[in-house]
Amino acid sequence: SNVTVGNLALATVAGNHTSALSDYSLQTTNLTWNGSTITAANVSLSATGNISKVYDGSANISITSGNYSVSGLITGDTLTLSNVSAAYNS
Repeated sequence: SNVTVGNLALATVAGNHTSALSDYSLQTTNLTWNGSTITAANVSLSATGNISKVYDGSANISITSGNYSVSGLITGDTLTLSNVSAAYNS
């Protein structure tokens, strides 16, 4: 995969010469590093609370977002689960 960087700007110029920041120009388009890798973050789902039901002849149970917690999300990201179902094993 490729990593593309944008919105770069020169902040300061320092050294032994009297160069000013305005003496430099930074290319800010088409900056791509080929072969770069972004590794997926691990997300975990855990059961929380007391998950119970009145026996109705089946092992299936309805769970809601109060019955599980998600960890590992990056700040600002959200996760929506669909088709959430569970079953007792005995």
